[in-house]
Amino acid sequence: RYGYPPFVTFVGLTWKGTAAAVEKTERLVKEKTRGLDLVGPLPPGAVSKSEWQARAVIRVPKGAWPDPDITGRLKSLPPSVEVVIDPDEIV
Repeated sequence: RYGYPPFVTFVGLTWKGTAAAVEKTERLVKEKTRGLDLVGPLPPGAVSKSEWQARAVIRVPKGAWPDPDITGRLKSLPPSVEVVIDPDEIV
């Protein structure tokens, strides 16, 4: 009902950088994941004086992962975007 494991697989996305870089990557993540069940991105949080971090989660129905379309979209993201299947933290 709420879209949490074990009924879905979470694909966690995390990226860091300057405030401008994080914002630019956020737009790209939204573009590349259009049409998917994307939760977030959460508002960026400061990691240090000059570094910010943002996160998002894609919910994939159980049994539908791995999905060639989604993996292709994830591979097209910049290498600075960390992708974790069933991450320990989602917020």
